[in-house]
Amino acid sequence: MSGNNLIPINDKSISIKKEHLSIKKMYEPSGGFPDNYYEVNVYYEFFNPGPDKQLIVGFEARSPSGAVDQMPINKGHPYMSDFTVMMNGQVLDHDIAYVADSSYYNAGVVRSMSYDDFVGDISINQGMHSTFYYVYHFNAEFKQGMNRIQHSYRLVPSSDVFRKSTFEYVLTSIHSWGDGKVDDFTLVIDHGNFSSFGVASTFFSSTTGWYISGIGNMNNLDFNENAIVDDGDWLSVNMRSGVLVFNQTDFKPQGDLELVQLEYSMGDLNSDAYMPEADVETELSLVPFSPASDHSLNSPKNDFELRVLRNLPYARRGYIFKSPDLKAFYEKVEWYMPDPNYIPDANKLLPSEAAFLKRLKSGD
Repeated sequence: MSGNNLIPINDKSISIKKEHLSIKKMYEPSGGFPDNYYEVNVYYEFFNPGPDKQLIVGFEARSPSGAVDQMPINKGHPYMSDFTVMMNGQVLDHDIAYVADSSYYNAGVVRSMSYDDFVGDISINQGMHSTFYYVYHFNAEFKQGMNRIQHSYRLVPSSDVFRKSTFEYVLTSIHSWGDGKVDDFTLVIDHGNFSSFGVASTFFSSTTGWYISGIGNMNNLDFNENAIVDDGDWLSVNMRSGVLVFNQTDFKPQGDLELVQLEYSMGDLNSDAYMPEADVETELSLVPFSPASDHSLNSPKNDFELRVLRNLPYARRGYIFKSPDLKAFYEKVEWYMPDPNYIPDANKLLPSEAAFLKRLKSGD
């Protein structure tokens, strides 16, 4: 599933001075919404050099495809909710259009398919070949000078056998505004504590501009065409706590954002396709950073594997092992970040980790 930068449907005179894009992974159910979704919040500062003008501004979201439920919910995108826009302190109403191509705007009007025709096409094609997409659009009054827009929504990510979630966001629509760039662009990715994820090198070529606010590490990786993620360069990120930040001035993206979360740290995979249940010899080299993935671990086959798993919660927090074999094992794990100040305390582990250790002790 993907989202899009706001776009002016019929104007290029207004430029983006600042954009702050915040993407936060949520794991707790809220109001009946699925317990695995992203909260997206965007703050813009737009500059209008001329007199006050009213524009229609749109947010495009591609209709989902594949073996998922295609039908709209409350006539909106089935995997989006809580779409809101506030401009210069005022909440704006929005409409939803169902369109088939980029020529949906004409003579001041957003042309939409009827809802019945839209749903009918989804039913006929079973969503597998639908080329339609949703346009959430609103009337925006741009005063002369600076204008501020705050925009938010929730999105359920797509997933497959190997990917716990995939989130995409169209950055190249920035080119639709003014001079086609953002003077000051900031991206903040918050996947929570003990999280591993990857960012495709589509709009950046190095770690310049990236930094970790908190405790974590990041590495550049190059995957080949046989990998379980798209081939090419990736930024592999492991966060013990805090957020990942990207900041760049005069930002003119040549690609869009692709954010992937796997069961394991991306850097602990090799470049070949990996099947956890079939990889017996190296399985323990792929111990997960996230406690939520402990369920994927098989029972230990020998005393060494048992010791590795019993110490997994403490390794996540940076415990420096005295046993040479454990020390050597964890120093090869990408997410391991030694902390000489960390003192193990079983009482401070997460409830899920305590339950995991209890199962190991009982042999279940």
